[in-house]
Amino acid sequence: MRAVDTLSKSDGKRIDGLLFDLDDTFLTHGVLSRDAYGALWDLHDAGMKLVVVTGRPASWGELAVKQWPVDAATTENGAIAIVRDGKRIARVDPCDADERGRRREKLEALAAEIAERAPEMKPTEDRVGRISDFTWDIGEYESVPSERVDFVASIIAAHGARSSRSSVHLHATFDADDKASGTVRLLASRFGVDAGAA
Repeated sequence: MRAVDTLSKSDGKRIDGLLFDLDDTFLTHGVLSRDAYGALWDLHDAGMKLVVVTGRPASWGELAVKQWPVDAATTENGAIAIVRDGKRIARVDPCDADERGRRREKLEALAAEIAERAPEMKPTEDRVGRISDFTWDIGEYESVPSERVDFVASIIAAHGARSSRSSVHLHATFDADDKASGTVRLLASRFGVDAGAA
């Protein structure tokens, strides 16, 4: 990875898209600033493909793709993609409905155990819009000591699930994707980008 200001003009002309995270990257303390939104429109108007890549829920991706000048979103750390489908938007989930339902039931059981064993862990405010994971607030509004986060991560692992941490949330999922693999799948299927090139 190179800093933008080290790119030559010829390097810059070869860039045809931008993948960007939300929390602590595109958003400033959780807020979409006027400058950031304007820059997004400038990139769109310059013909760049724009893809949100976030751990936030699919519902956030649906809003971004519906209302922002972006082409798609990879949400829930790579598990769920949101794409434009004509004037509408579509959710792309690699799991069928039955498998997604089974995974959701296992997540709910896991969350119930964590609520019992670590009651100080508060579910995130955005959990309602999530499909593939369950999340706890560890830094957005709550401050959770790292040893308690480690303890909850050990419970998640004991259930055969994966955990990941962002600057604001602890995630638990039974999906195998991460932001990179989910985004590569999206770029290949939606934009025809070779997986190796992606």
